[in-house]
Amino acid sequence: MNRFKSIIEEVESEGSMSLVKLKSGNNFFTSIVLDNPQNSNYLFIGNEIEILFKETEVIIDTNTNHNSSLRNRILGNIEKIEHTAILSKIVLKTEVGTITSIITRGSAERLNLKIDDTVFAMIKTNEIILSH
Repeated sequence: MNRFKSIIEEVESEGSMSLVKLKSGNNFFTSIVLDNPQNSNYLFIGNEIEILFKETEVIIDTNTNHNSSLRNRILGNIEKIEHTAILSKIVLKTEVGTITSIITRGSAERLNLKIDDTVFAMIKTNEIILSH
């Protein structure tokens, strides 16, 4: 599990759902949660909270000019690559800390990933878990 400390910067709510903008280092993350500030005492601006996401939820992108709907994009350098017959574990060094991604070996080979390559780790907003 990838895990980072962050600070809540903004909370936008509609009914029982909230879009939470968080800052970790100079990076911003966005998470969507089924809570709102009225019924959850952790959802307030300035609160320090942990961001968690699974290794299997991290998409690796080698194209720095790629335009997509993904909000959570963290630039990093590949520190380590481990291959099995089916899967590849990609370890990135980023400003917020180490991010690990598990992708298929075929995808790692198609992207021609190598140690020290600069890539983006991307995580969908609904895959970011908040822990307080």
